[in-house]
Amino acid sequence: MSGSAGRIALSVARHGVCSRQKVYTGRPSAPLLVQASKICDLTGKKANNGYNVTFSHKRNHKKQYANLQTRMLYWAEGQRWVHMKVCTKAIRTVELKGLQAVAKDNGVDLTKFPYNDMRPQRREWLAAREEVNPPMNKNWMGNSRRMKNPEKLAASKKQQWSRAISQAGWCCLGGSAT
Repeated sequence: MSGSAGRIALSVARHGVCSRQKVYTGRPSAPLLVQASKICDLTGKKANNGYNVTFSHKRNHKKQYANLQTRMLYWAEGQRWVHMKVCTKAIRTVELKGLQAVAKDNGVDLTKFPYNDMRPQRREWLAAREEVNPPMNKNWMGNSRRMKNPEKLAASKKQQWSRAISQAGWCCLGGSAT
């Protein structure tokens, strides 16, 4: 064997792995990044490949993205506010034709998007449920590590940090007792 083939064969014999292959270690080399798509939900408009052209006529690649806006559009037929990411051209078309017509023209199913239900039955149900308090969040006080048993807290010899500092008389600037 001669040349690079000999070196590769020698590397495989020593290490059991070809030096040109990437070895999977079980961990991703970089954190997984999930980016929101920059595509209009109604029209499907997306980025265009273009150039920045300098004075010397050098051309640098750049993307020209659609002017996307996150909007809640009212869908009268579904009686709901639909959350969508739409381009400004689509917003103008919706104002002209209506959301149902634009979605039908572009083959978009509006039931697949997140929404706020505005049906009268739902609003009545919510109004009736206002009397009932919703369950509190477990971390509603902001400190999930606080002592939750009041009897145990009263019997505890520990003091709260702010009370301990004020009783000790610590000076804020120098750190010495006064």
